Amino acid sequence: MTLPDSYLVQRLAGPRKTTNPGAVQAHHVFGGGRLGLSPQAWQALDQVCTVDYMGAAEYEGGVLPNALNEIIRLRSVITSFVLTLAPHERELNWSRKYPAKKGFPLPPAKTVQIFGFAPVTILDEVKDRVRLLCSPNPPRTKRDSLISQNLDPIEAVREPVLGWIELNNGFMFFSDRKMWEGFCTIFQLEMCAVPPLPGPTNHFAMSKKDLVTTAVSLGVFRNKSLANKMSKDLLAQTLNQSQS
Repeated sequence: MTLPDSYLVQRLAGPRKTTNPGAVQAHHVFGGGRLGLSPQAWQALDQVCTVDYMGAAEYEGGVLPNALNEIIRLRSVITSFVLTLAPHERELNWSRKYPAKKGFPLPPAKTVQIFGFAPVTILDEVKDRVRLLCSPNPPRTKRDSLISQNLDPIEAVREPVLGWIELNNGFMFFSDRKMWEGFCTIFQLEMCAVPPLPGPTNHFAMSKKDLVTTAVSLGVFRNKSLANKMSKDLLAQTLNQSQS
C-alpha cells in the first residue's frame, strides 16, 4: 500500500498551565474548527498537549478533531512503535549550517528516539514515512513541522514542539515520551517496549581522521577543514563529553 503524501502535519507543543481548565483556548478554535470536540475531550487533550497554530486554513475547519475521532474509531487496530534515529539519519538543526562564529564548535547531535502509533495495516509504511519526515531530505509540507529544530535543539525555544499528528493518514509521532504515553492513555492503547539507546562511544580510541568525520557528521563543525584545526585529544574530549 502506498500512503498519500504527508502534506498536513500538525505540530503539538507541551500543555499550558491554566487556572480554568474548562475555558475555551485559542487552539480549540483554530485547530479544532470551532471546538469540534466535547468539552471533556478538550480537557483531556489539554492535559497532554497544546495544538500549535499553523496559520493556514487547511489545518482548520475541524480537520484535527476529525483525525482524532478517526483514531478513536480505529483504536482496536492501532499499535504503538518506537524508532531510534542516529544523527546521520535525520535533518539537523539549520543553525549548524550558520554558526555564530566561524569554526565555533557546537554540541554534537545525539541519537534520539521517536515514539508513535498507527493502524497496524499501515504500520511499516508509517515507520518509513516518519523516518522520511525526519530525514535530511524531508518531503514538503504545508507548514514547517519544526522536526529538525526539535530533534537537534541548540537554541532555547519558548514553546518547543514535542509531537505531531499527520492529518492525511491519521498517525501520530512524538519526540517526547511523556506526551506519547499521555496520548496512549487517552486512546487506551498499549505501549510497546522502549529499547535502550546505544551505549557511549570511546572517541579517544578513534583516529584523527575518523574523529574529524564524526565531528562533521554530528554537526559539531561545518566542514572537515575546520574540524582538522582542533587537536585529536580535544576533538575526542568534545565528542565524549556530549554523551554524558
